[in-house]
Amino acid sequence: MSQSLSKIYVHLIFSTKDRSRTLPGEVRPDLHAYMGGTFKGLGCSPIENRVKSFQEELRAFLKAYEVEFDERYLWD
Repeated sequence: MSQSLSKIYVHLIFSTKDRSRTLPGEVRPDLHAYMGGTFKGLGCSPIENRVKSFQEELRAFLKAYEVEFDERYLWD
C-alpha cells in the first residue's frame, strides 16, 4: 500500500482597518499569552512582535519552508 505525505502551511496575519487599536490595554497581555500558548501547543512557530511589510513576510515564509522563488516574478 502506498503512502503519501502532505503538509498544509498556514500563515495568519491579524490586523484592523488603518491598524487601529481596538483591544483595551488590560486585555492585550492575556490574549497574547493565550494565543502564544495555543499556537505553541499546535507546534507553530513563535509570534514576532514586529511590524513587517508584506514583502518581508512573504520572503520569510518562503525561505522558512525552503520554497525556491525568483523575486522578479513576485512583485509588480
